[in-house]
Amino acid sequence: MLIDLAHKLIRSRYIRLGFASETVPLGRTNVHYYHYKNSSSKRIIVLLHGLGTSSSTWFKIVSSLQQHFTIFAPDLPGYGFSTIDNAQEFFSLPELNESFSMFIDRMGLHHFALVGHSMGGWIAGRYSSQHADRIDQLILINPTGVYYPGVEHLREYFTLRSTADFNRLVKRMWHNYPWYFKPFSLAILHDMRKRRINEFVNSIRSDDFLVEELTTLRMPVNVVWGSNDGLLSAGTLSTLQKFIPQLQVTSIERCGHIPQLEAPHELSRALVSILRMNDHGVA
Repeated sequence: MLIDLAHKLIRSRYIRLGFASETVPLGRTNVHYYHYKNSSSKRIIVLLHGLGTSSSTWFKIVSSLQQHFTIFAPDLPGYGFSTIDNAQEFFSLPELNESFSMFIDRMGLHHFALVGHSMGGWIAGRYSSQHADRIDQLILINPTGVYYPGVEHLREYFTLRSTADFNRLVKRMWHNYPWYFKPFSLAILHDMRKRRINEFVNSIRSDDFLVEELTTLRMPVNVVWGSNDGLLSAGTLSTLQKFIPQLQVTSIERCGHIPQLEAPHELSRALVSILRMNDHGVA
């Protein structure tokens, strides 16, 4: 399939950049991840992708990040090159949370910055609330999973029965959808169906959302926000600002829900700047 070929081509790019492509068994899943060790930096960052994508989503920004940091970028179970055993079609959100926690334990990571995009931000937020002693900085890129009145309507956007449904979702997610992605629309839709995105979204429960957990975050927390995100409402930002007093927000103009693909240079600069800040907020 086209999407599988794209993953393989992007893996070749990661390897050319000096990343290792490895797989580790974790219970009912074999988790694939990319790893780059920066011998001149002690700072470790973990990149966590969103729904329907994989660690391939970071391919436009890793060359900038690897100059400054050691990087881990896993594929969540059922995405990218990560598999699910026992004929299970998809992992629920609690199962993804558990698998990510197992991955961090297996990698032996104790003090690191966690960067999560969209659903990856959801998982990152929950993990950080439960393991605050391990996270020295949390960065959320257009994160989902933050509860506010009306957030339930997001479920409707992921009911993908046709290419028309997919195109409506894309229109909400992108400020300017690249022309060269359009020939892949049908292939992407088929891949999302294969990964049971509809079923995953319908399995989400009200208690999966983040509310009280946000008040427990004591580490520096930053949000990088594509300001033209048509998928998430301003309720996401206002709720985060309400419950996380120390929250810092960096906006990327003329950018939608996926800054790492739509505005990679701007996102790279923002992440490096945020990550290189010390505890007093001075670069």
